[in-house]
Order: sequence, then C-alpha cells, then structure tokens
Amino acid sequence: MKTRLDHDSVWAYLRSAQPRLICRVGSPPKCYIRQGQCVGEKVLSEGYDPHTSPLGPVHWRIVDSADERLYCSTFLAKRSTIIKGWGSSGLVYLDPAMGAAAARNETLILAGELPKYGEYPMNERLSRIAEAYDVILAGREPKSVSAAEIMPAIISAAPDASTQEITAAVRRRINQLAKGAVKLPH
Repeated sequence: MKTRLDHDSVWAYLRSAQPRLICRVGSPPKCYIRQGQCVGEKVLSEGYDPHTSPLGPVHWRIVDSADERLYCSTFLAKRSTIIKGWGSSGLVYLDPAMGAAAARNETLILAGELPKYGEYPMNERLSRIAEAYDVILAGREPKSVSAAEIMPAIISAAPDASTQEITAAVRRRINQLAKGAVKLPH
C-alpha cells in the first residue's frame, strides 16, 4: 500500500530531499544520476508551489553552485517518469511506500539575468514579472504557455517575488491582454 502525504508533509519531504535523479533542462534535456551529496550550494531564494507546476507539487530554489546559478525544482517522480528519464538504474531511488522518488530539474540562469535578492521595490518587481511573461508569450495564446516554461524567466526577472505575487502579476497581465490594455512585444 502506498503512503499518501498531506501538503505539509510533501513540502517538508521535498525541502529536505537530496535528489540523486537530476535533469538539466536544455535542448535536449540531460538526465543523470548524481553520485554523492550535493555540496557547496548557497540557497538564494526558495519556496513551495503545490498547484501550478506540471510536475505536481515542487519545492523550488534558486542556488549558487560552484560557478553557476540554477533554478531548481524538486518534485516526486513516479516510476514511469523515472524509467523514461533515468532508465531502470533510476529505480534504485524509488521509495516503494510512496511509489515515487525525489527528482530535481535544474535550469541554468545565465550571468546577468538574476539581480541580487531584494534589489527591486515591489512595484518594479511586479512590472518585471509582467515583462518577462510578455516576452515568453509573444505571439502565443496565454493558455498555451505552461508554468514550467515561464517560471525560470520570471524568477530571473524578480527573484525576491513570492509565489502569490507572481501568480497575481501573471493573472493581472492575462486580464490586461484580454482587454487589449497592453500589447505584446514582437
């Protein structure tokens, strides 16, 4: 019988997890199994998104790691996802009681993309969220853009914004676009 975790338990589990199943987001994505502990990461910002990620509940972090800055999403990968991304060797990390394993997507944030924590006042921060959303959305319908696609750019634009601020800013922008109050860049 599989164990079902409540919201707080999932968050605590994901926050404390040391995932070995890593997927470096890119074209193409590179999935590998990390050998040993992840050391030397400095957490700049973190939070929990239980609802909007296509991965399911995620604990996200922005970290400095060696000479890189990464946007990381730790999530519970089901058996089928593990086999698809990491092959049968990834099943070693599957928790049979939960039917899942902690896995982590890593997106490289390029130098200069991420300002220092707290650098922007709230109104400018929200404007930067909307601008980042606009750039990704250019020429597309709002519903065609997934949270996984927009979050790294939005976090890059406003790393000190809370999940609630990001959600509010994106919803506000969608309403503005629907009413024709703003035009997208080309």
